[in-house]
Amino acid sequence: MKIITGLTILFTGISSYVFTQAFSDLHPQKVGSVQLYYSQQIKEDLTFYGSFLDQANAYFSDVFELPIQQVNLLALHPEDWENYAYPGLIYGMPHFKKDVKAIIIASEDNEFWKSQLPEVSKLPSPFKELMMQTYTVPNGHLSARNFFDLLSIHELAHLWSAYGNLFNQRLWLEEVFCNLALHTFIAEERGEWLGSLEVLPSVHANHPEKTMYYTSLASFEQYYYKIGMEVPYNYGWYQFRFHFSARQLYNTGGPKVLKKLWDFLQNYTEKLSDEELIVKLSEDVHPYFRSIIEEW
Repeated sequence: MKIITGLTILFTGISSYVFTQAFSDLHPQKVGSVQLYYSQQIKEDLTFYGSFLDQANAYFSDVFELPIQQVNLLALHPEDWENYAYPGLIYGMPHFKKDVKAIIIASEDNEFWKSQLPEVSKLPSPFKELMMQTYTVPNGHLSARNFFDLLSIHELAHLWSAYGNLFNQRLWLEEVFCNLALHTFIAEERGEWLGSLEVLPSVHANHPEKTMYYTSLASFEQYYYKIGMEVPYNYGWYQFRFHFSARQLYNTGGPKVLKKLWDFLQNYTEKLSDEELIVKLSEDVHPYFRSIIEEW
């Protein structure tokens, strides 16, 4: 069973009318609060794509205490990617378009997802065994799909951040928020997928295979778009680290941490200094934020 995928590139400035007309050749399907569009080349039933996103949408509505929002989800075959995706993004790099509340994802396994799989033979136990157990598909090969398909919920969280007018203190903090939203939803509502969500970030956080050119939080702030467009593997490395941090926040603070971080990003509407940010995140949201920042 497939789910979906997601990393993040922000894009605005296009009207919903124009955008809707632009993908009129895609196959439409309404699933609750989700308007699903998918490429004509896709023959399988994609109802699960929409229903999974719809369930997360309802969960965030309850947690954030706002009416549920209507969202668009585009699941694209490689032939359609250049027509609808943000220009220059590698196939498999999901993103959202804020003005039209749209999430754009790949429908097929792809080279980008495959590049995120570590060389399992070089991993120590128990990571080697966990990777094999969690990501082996029926043909006997490893596939990162069971992880990446879940990340459409990360993209949905970006739309909720915009919907709630959250103040963007830092780009990396926005990413931690979205990963925390994803992790909290899966842990609370879809626990059967928790292993798929946790193993790959844990492996990358503890056993990096390659030396990354960009590694600091400051570099992520300065080169956010450059990293996403030009070195997607490096961007993936950041996201794995962000998700590992989100997992730690959830495991030590429970589901209430997500709402605390939401409230924090609503309440502080002027940019805090680095020192202020550490103190206030630690006091208002969770003490583990100090470790995230200082030990990164």
